[in-house]
Amino acid sequence: MNIKRTYFLPVFASVVLLMSSALTSCLGDSNSNEVIVTNYSNATVKTFSFNSNDSVCTGLASYAFTIDHYGASDPALIAKWPGAGIIFNSDSLPVGSVPDTIEVEMTYSSPSAVMFYHYDASANLVDSVDFTEKQKVNFSPYATTVLRLTAYDKQTTKDYIIKVNVHKTVGDTIRWGMLSENLFPGLGDVIALRVDTIGNTFYALAATADSSVWYSECEMNYPLDAWTDPVRVGTMQTLNPATLWSWNSRLCCVGLDGELRYSTDGQNWNRVLNTGALKFCNLLGLQFKAYGAASDSIRAITFGEDGRYYFAAATGIDEPWTVGDEVPDGFPLVGYTRPISMPAVPQRGNRTSRIYIAGGLTYAGKCTSSTWCCDGTEWAEFVQNSLPVMHDAAVIPYCTDTDEPGTLWLMSPGSGMDGILYFSEDKGVTWKTLAKEYASYADVDNMGLDVCPSMYFDPNDYRIYIFELDSDRCVRLVSGQLTKLTFQHRR
Repeated sequence: MNIKRTYFLPVFASVVLLMSSALTSCLGDSNSNEVIVTNYSNATVKTFSFNSNDSVCTGLASYAFTIDHYGASDPALIAKWPGAGIIFNSDSLPVGSVPDTIEVEMTYSSPSAVMFYHYDASANLVDSVDFTEKQKVNFSPYATTVLRLTAYDKQTTKDYIIKVNVHKTVGDTIRWGMLSENLFPGLGDVIALRVDTIGNTFYALAATADSSVWYSECEMNYPLDAWTDPVRVGTMQTLNPATLWSWNSRLCCVGLDGELRYSTDGQNWNRVLNTGALKFCNLLGLQFKAYGAASDSIRAITFGEDGRYYFAAATGIDEPWTVGDEVPDGFPLVGYTRPISMPAVPQRGNRTSRIYIAGGLTYAGKCTSSTWCCDGTEWAEFVQNSLPVMHDAAVIPYCTDTDEPGTLWLMSPGSGMDGILYFSEDKGVTWKTLAKEYASYADVDNMGLDVCPSMYFDPNDYRIYIFELDSDRCVRLVSGQLTKLTFQHRR
């Protein structure tokens, strides 16, 4: 389609226009409808938007439109309409939206005509709308809609193809799927499992019924189908996979002999030598330094010579450890969720970081459902009303909006949870069943989840990975993804 642009007009036309304007002003004609045009050949759109219409979708007016004057955003489309621009919404309307009878808002200079032309799939003109007479436009039944502005000179024109993007899949749902029914088919009778990460690599430790511990790794690339063959790395007397925790490019683990060990590759493990006579029970994660403090600290549970359990801390796994208060009777020693560490946020009045764990087994073997939180000085217990007593579950700080990371925490099923997913919107202070308020996120009935001690998500695509130990003692891998987090949105 040819576009004619006129860049220069006779000088006398501008002079006449200016004289007319001056005369009107001198005569004091306040009722004049005369339009003063400063650019006769301007046929471009300045802004483009939709007004609210809940019958199309909620929040229709909030969807921003991009004006691509040169059509660079879709070369294939422009090849069919040479010279046109493109106006489009980069954040697509929700699935099922029908963009009909939409009231359009536009700003531009002073065109002599503003028309919408509707074409079928064969580029035949089907209908047209004069925007100066009617501001509601139906975009739904036509293959292509073109907006044409004719400048004040009535010669210069500019065409824009209007693309109203609508999602083709439901965005507000987590789509779950089984990636592997038996992740490590060579291993039989897996009785303990923990998976952690260093950088972009998953490291799995699995203990089997014959007192062996096995290691495997895989790059965090969906669908996680490139796991290395499991390699035996020791016995259960030297490694307890349930205590696996990664920090500072190291995998850390406690042995059943109470020794603290570390590895940089998952296969070769070294005993931490600078722990003195301390015997370790479990690791409690990283306490980020408080506002104004000198350094972070690692937290752990140790076993004293008096037969009691104590909290301990160090600035590094191989730095001197300081033993603190005795662990209270209701505090879990094993089976709690992998610790989540949250940094201090001074601008919100939170000058200290937090560590969160949930569930687990106490010294007396009692199963708990409480969430425990440490502020760097003491631990506080948040008793749960909706969460059953359980152990060997996992928690991730997920979200429903990429602009608000960590606002929706998800808990995978543990022993005692009947395969049910839970969520928290207050960092584990309270937990609720996911299906109760986010039914479209919790469709895992066909997964048959049992005990899932490890759960992670890839921050690049917000894909969730759940590692499960099923009733047959096989390791299964389930994947889920909140679809709308993968959409590019600009609002």
